[in-house]
Amino acid sequence: MPAPARYDSTGQAHPDHRTGQVQPAPGHATGAPAVSSPAPAAPAREKRVTEPAELAANLCRFFRRMEDHASSDPANLVYIDEMIAALRETRLRAIARAARAAQEGGDYSINHIAGILGIRKQSLHELMRKGQALLAAQRARLGVVDLRERRRRRLDEAGVPDRRAAGL
Repeated sequence: MPAPARYDSTGQAHPDHRTGQVQPAPGHATGAPAVSSPAPAAPAREKRVTEPAELAANLCRFFRRMEDHASSDPANLVYIDEMIAALRETRLRAIARAARAAQEGGDYSINHIAGILGIRKQSLHELMRKGQALLAAQRARLGVVDLRERRRRRLDEAGVPDRRAAGL
């Protein structure tokens, strides 16, 4: 009994690797009805949940790696400044969102959030206001900031040559 031929997506037969003979696709040359069976569905992958502690640990490893880059090329300190600003803004936006959830009946109250942060309720309201402004600006923003352009501009302002551009 000859081995079945393998077919590509167009129905073209490929030679049997043992005999080198090509057999026609079902329903083409033999007149037999073509049998099409749906490909078996891949099992659904379980969505992995990344815990906040894992995210924090990964960011800390990332920061240590960035420290290595900045120590070998101080021009990369610009990126650390950008990360500091991004982290501050992230904190403010998270505070604003947590406070909004608290006001909408979430698990934590405004007093709980102030206690977690170790600040007075009045200070929390100030941080909430700043975070709400950042959230509004984030929604209004259309583009992404080009970090390389900022780096180049800061190097130019400092009168420092870009070692990467010079191939150093």
